[in-house]
Amino acid sequence: MAEVLPTRRHFFITKPLLCNMFVTGANKGIGLEICRQLASKGVLVVLTARDEERGLEAVKSLRVSGFSDVVFHQLDVMDELSIASFANFIRNQFGRLDILVNNAGIAGTEIKEDDWKKLRFGDEDASLSNCLRTNYYGIKHLTEALIPILERSNSARIVNVSSSLGKLKYIPSEKTKKILGDVDVLTEEKVEELVEEFLEDFKNDLLETKRWPTFFQLILCPRPLKMPTQGFWRRSTPKSQSMQFVLVLLART
Repeated sequence: MAEVLPTRRHFFITKPLLCNMFVTGANKGIGLEICRQLASKGVLVVLTARDEERGLEAVKSLRVSGFSDVVFHQLDVMDELSIASFANFIRNQFGRLDILVNNAGIAGTEIKEDDWKKLRFGDEDASLSNCLRTNYYGIKHLTEALIPILERSNSARIVNVSSSLGKLKYIPSEKTKKILGDVDVLTEEKVEELVEEFLEDFKNDLLETKRWPTFFQLILCPRPLKMPTQGFWRRSTPKSQSMQFVLVLLART
């Protein structure tokens, strides 16, 4: 088991375990339950949260439950300095990262049940801008910062918590649909050429030389939950939802 020494900003690990994983936005809900489930499987988990007090409280609750291999580090995916600090922490304390779960995200507005059924979101510029900065740019910058550390793992993977509502058929703007589904840019032939190139490089053991990604990337969509900051109504519990993530993550660990 790892020896954990608490500090104000994070816990330092003095003995690395075989599998290191970190979850963003993990002080509650699905993120917290994913941490709990994976810690119970012997995975060393780095739990992150924007709010330091809530993050430390979440770690405390897990440790009280008997999960000592849970580590906290403050992280704000909208803050590039925070991302850099976290990447340095992972690099210096563990040397590598095996699993990244991008769970941090916001809906952009408070969603009521009736509004959700009508698929209507708020149109406040600040909320939508904040949503995009967090859910797209924040996760993008964080993932880019951690890819070099993930590449040090023999079986690295990324899981993005997303939504099936991002499918093109649910986007009302015809202009947006046309841009995202432009067949002149993304043709079947180009996709097939890329696949064939990948397979050829794989056969010739050239994936690393040609700089192909060597880890799995998955996108999972949880069912609606009752979350205090998002206004969703309850259809399932964080515990039941987290199991699909745990099964996918451990299937190839």
